[in-house]
Formats: sequence, C-alpha cells, structure tokens
Amino acid sequence: NKMDEIFTHPDSPFFKSAIPITVDSLPYTEFSDFLQNKFLTGKRRINDDVLKKVFEIAHDIPGDIQQLCEALWTVTSSNSVIGSDRLKDALELIFAREQKSYENDMGLLTDFQIRCLLTIAREGGNRVFSVSFMKSAGVNNPSSVRRAIKRMITLNILFERNNEYRFVNPFFRAWINYRGR
Repeated sequence: NKMDEIFTHPDSPFFKSAIPITVDSLPYTEFSDFLQNKFLTGKRRINDDVLKKVFEIAHDIPGDIQQLCEALWTVTSSNSVIGSDRLKDALELIFAREQKSYENDMGLLTDFQIRCLLTIAREGGNRVFSVSFMKSAGVNNPSSVRRAIKRMITLNILFERNNEYRFVNPFFRAWINYRGR
C-alpha cells in the first residue's frame, strides 16, 4: 500500500516519522453502545437492527462504520429515530460523495475483470475459483480469474483475508449492488 510506504519505506522522507497502527474490528457490544450514546447526544436514537446492518455493510471495520454513522447523522435531524429507511438515504449520500472514485476504478478494469468484480460484489469473495462462481461470472478459466483478482488487488480495489477476497471500500461493493437493481 502506497500510503503505508510513506512512513515505512527507507527512501521516504517521512520514514519512521509515524508509527503505523492497525485498528482491527471492535466488539459489537462495546462499539455499538458507544455509537448509540453518541447518537443520543445529538438527540437521535438508532434502532439496534439498523446498527447491526451498519456493522454488516462495513464488515466491522471501525473507520467505515464511523463513515456510515456520519452519513446517518447527516441525513437525520434532532429527535429522530433512525430506521432502515434512513440507512438507504445515508448510503445514497456516500455513493454521491464517492461515485467519481468508483467510476474511476471501474474505468481501470477490463470487461472480464468487471464481470469478476460484479460477481464478487453480488456473491462474496469466498469461492472465487469454484464452478458456481465462474458460471455466475460467465467465465471458465480459473487462471484468468486469478489474474483478474491479482489486478484488482494491485489497484487496491480488493484485498485478501482468510482466503476471502473483500472490497477495500465496502461502500464500493454496496454501490455496485445498488446499481445492479
């Protein structure tokens, strides 16, 4: 990751000027209580089901959870009870803010790579070399899928964790699925 290299590569003028910290997912109960209290501070209540959906969409990544909560805050007002209808509005706000970035990323991909990406967005990235995945993507060569995924990792669109390919930006995945309706 180029951002990491700014602080970790010996040739960078910022080498060792910051300590890299990885923030992993936080336990739902602790983080959700914190978030619910923050919403209450602004005279807003968020349904627990909506908050669980926020965590699901953001893959439990704290920064992405905060981004979606900020969008929920923006599309609501004081004395609101935040239901699932507002989640759609918040996602649409994020999509509007980030659409150019999504379109730029899509523009860097071949039609074949886009088919693979759309299938990962729709079905998840657990079994990308399976017959069912390749059938859904309309491809028949696992090595071509492997090259497509490698390219998307290089472009920082996907990453691999525990044998699963995931979107670096979970809202990009949500945007793809939203557009596919």
